[in-house]
Amino acid sequence: MKSTLVFLFIVFCTFASLSECRYSSRHHSHVEHRARFNGWNLDREEREKPSHDRPSNDNSTSYRPAPDAPVVHTSWGTFEGTIETHSGVNVSTFYGIPFAEPPVGKLRFRLPLKLRGRYQGIYNATAPRAACVHSLENEKTIEKTSEDCLFLNIWIPRENDYEDDRWSRRNSDHKWGRRNSYSKSKPRSRSSRGLPVLFYIYGSQFKKYSASYPSSRGGVTAAQGNMIFVSPNYRLGSLGFAYGNDHRMPGNQAVYDVITAMEWVRDNIADFGGDPDRITLSGSSAGSIIAGILAVSPNVNPFLFDQVLLMSAVPIRPTSIESTDVALNKTKALAAKLGCGEFPNELFGLTVDQIECLQNVNASDFIAIDTTEEFTIMGSTPDYAFMPVYGDSLLPSPPDYYLSRNQIRRHVKFMVGSDRNDDIETKNYEPASREDAEKYLDNYLINAIKPKSNISDELDYLYDYYFDDVADNDTYGIKERMDQLVGDYIFQCPLLLFAERWANVNPVHYYYNNYTADRYINSTEVQFQHGPVHGQANFMFLGRPFGNEQELYSDQDRLVSHRMIKILSEFVTSGEVAWPPLLVSRGKTLPLEWIIDEDVNTHNVKVSPKLKICHFWAKMFNVFQF
Repeated sequence: MKSTLVFLFIVFCTFASLSECRYSSRHHSHVEHRARFNGWNLDREEREKPSHDRPSNDNSTSYRPAPDAPVVHTSWGTFEGTIETHSGVNVSTFYGIPFAEPPVGKLRFRLPLKLRGRYQGIYNATAPRAACVHSLENEKTIEKTSEDCLFLNIWIPRENDYEDDRWSRRNSDHKWGRRNSYSKSKPRSRSSRGLPVLFYIYGSQFKKYSASYPSSRGGVTAAQGNMIFVSPNYRLGSLGFAYGNDHRMPGNQAVYDVITAMEWVRDNIADFGGDPDRITLSGSSAGSIIAGILAVSPNVNPFLFDQVLLMSAVPIRPTSIESTDVALNKTKALAAKLGCGEFPNELFGLTVDQIECLQNVNASDFIAIDTTEEFTIMGSTPDYAFMPVYGDSLLPSPPDYYLSRNQIRRHVKFMVGSDRNDDIETKNYEPASREDAEKYLDNYLINAIKPKSNISDELDYLYDYYFDDVADNDTYGIKERMDQLVGDYIFQCPLLLFAERWANVNPVHYYYNNYTADRYINSTEVQFQHGPVHGQANFMFLGRPFGNEQELYSDQDRLVSHRMIKILSEFVTSGEVAWPPLLVSRGKTLPLEWIIDEDVNTHNVKVSPKLKICHFWAKMFNVFQF
């Protein structure tokens, strides 16, 4: 009897091992392959030590989920989620799912390491986990932060509870009339394998917030759009973007975090009811820049996503991506400031000892200094010092290089857009005259551009273009034109130029948000008096008027948000939208854009007037000039 039991045990273990081998072969990690290609070699003892234990929220082999809690089984382990209600729809929500090993100790600054082993017991995913280390200054919601932060959140509308347009039918007799009614059928599906997936990278200025921050949550979008919403954390500041010209500090760590999260989603989302063949890559602001890098990079697995939504930003020099040379100088200055060596020779990267020194520095010390002016002045924006880089194995050349040569993925549909007042720099600054505005802009643009030759003629042309028809005593008009100039420089022209080039290969649908939510209409802050500010379209797509501050929004705000979510749902579900794409013929582009206003009428399409001035900006920065 004893020998029979031993024999059965051996057979069981052999079968389990073979199953694991089959799984590993089928889901071979693109990040691990790329990491070996890049020279990412962990020490033997690091590879062999067991997977890090996550902080416990009653996660143990004896833990039992609540009776009605959603439970999902994956190859790594079993997850218990919670049920939230958004817009009258029950949504299964899973917070804090780990997608990589904690980037701590010797893994600080390294590329993310895929989770190993299997979680024993039931993983409690009912509450948000820690955000990545960042400054909490000016945040309304205080988050717990940690370097152990590589988690993602998932929102899934419960099939039995889903009822399309529940909110809009409650308001079908609203004063805006019968336009509020919608089809009661579910969005069309190209596949019966699961719900479409929106993979959303939150906006951060590369230095703050998280996937669990209130403005990043996707419950409303999942509920009203009948889609699965996924949002990951990624490392921030110098911990996410420091570049040491060494495989121990390769740069773009945060971008690789996102890639690893996407790989996790591709491998596991079917277990949550999602379709791994219908994943829309999306992001807002800094998150949109990261998404744009993944879309353009020649070294990202092309099967991780099938269409792209970029909201308010793209990775174009000089405002949102920089060379490894600039990044290396910043990192050397950071290391010197933290007592990890001097760097008299600019030709070499950091040494092993210097990187190990930085790995032992308290994380809070990075926060205290890596966004100070002495570091931001070395780059092209006063808002953050560390950002994505090109010149590494992920992005060997700048993004505009690949776009200019049409060296981009084909058969990928794009939806991109911006807000009317995309100026995030001048905000509440009010110039008293055109002369005041020009002095401010001279200082700002020259510090940002760092020209190698005199650009006074170019600046004069820009000032004449933006200010020429505004009276000198019209302070409101001067401020509005100043906002337009800065917004074009940072966001709108890069977006339009990116879309123009992508349209040579793939269809691109462009939107322009001209709707200001009622909560901002009567604001006393200057920045809200000149149209919708940067990120407002994103807030509407994510259902902010239905969220934790809904009392600040009006019924019209909710109506506009609901309609925008439905348009987003159609794109995520079928890849289609109701307005025409940019038209390209014989090298000429007709930049059609859908204007979002209070009617959310997709027939409100106009030709963007910005293409000519955007070409001037491109020439001034020597982008798209290959």
